[in-house]
Amino acid sequence: MIFLENLFNMPSSKNNPKVSVIIRCYNQAEYITQAINSARHQSFKNLEIIIIDDHSTDNSVDIIRGLANNDQRIKLILNQENLGGGQGTGGAGRPLNQCLAVASGKYTAILDGDDFWTDTNKTARQVEFLENNPDYVLVGSFVQNFDRHGTPLDKCKLPITDQALRSQILKSNPIAASSIMFHTAKALKVGGYPEKPLRAVDLGMWLKLGVIGKMYNIPEYWHGHRMTGVNIGEVNRHKQLDSALYHIKLHRHSYPNFYQAWLRHQLLRFMFRLPNPVIKSIRLVKNIKTIL
Repeated sequence: MIFLENLFNMPSSKNNPKVSVIIRCYNQAEYITQAINSARHQSFKNLEIIIIDDHSTDNSVDIIRGLANNDQRIKLILNQENLGGGQGTGGAGRPLNQCLAVASGKYTAILDGDDFWTDTNKTARQVEFLENNPDYVLVGSFVQNFDRHGTPLDKCKLPITDQALRSQILKSNPIAASSIMFHTAKALKVGGYPEKPLRAVDLGMWLKLGVIGKMYNIPEYWHGHRMTGVNIGEVNRHKQLDSALYHIKLHRHSYPNFYQAWLRHQLLRFMFRLPNPVIKSIRLVKNIKTIL
């Protein structure tokens, strides 16, 4: 059962399409203010901010409500039980679909509760791209990594063009979840986020959307990804890889390089059985990047 707060519709127009920003939160009181404010302070103002709290046990909800009191664009969905999992024990597909079900924007942008956007023009630029390129179904960006305290770490360039993304997507996910904006109606058309298996739901979504439209990454570092050490992808590597391989097999006839992708995943599964110091050394020498 869920409860919705501040649920209302805002006007939109052809020249100023509405954007629904979806923010997932589970015990992220330390980071959620920065995530929400990075959406609130976008130069593009015709947006709603749908925040789903997946039954946090910290004071995340109090923080969200405090921000909502000063911004009526914020909608809060409260799950009365943990549906998407926390600390790597579940998947994000179901809570994301809960938000999509009430999203009223032409476009949807995704933001994790421990991540943030680094540029106030991010939303405006992506809306402009999608409006001017109707054959594209989603658009992302490059990624800047930060530690849990907000100190900048490395930057991550990703493939840019539709052709480059299609060539890469089965081998490793080239689209950062918190950078993405997609057509809401088209996301619903393909059935929303996969809810099984529990992990790699972002990859599953991109693969489904890519079947019906083109994809693009704007070469700007707009996604601030926080390396907290408790992200689902960071603490459940084998389950993450197995779930990704499920989606890859499901879409093997729609994208190239399936056999290369299968072999890569087998090698990664072996690598992640090694002790962490060994894995870190291999990454430094071989520049091996994990998926998702």
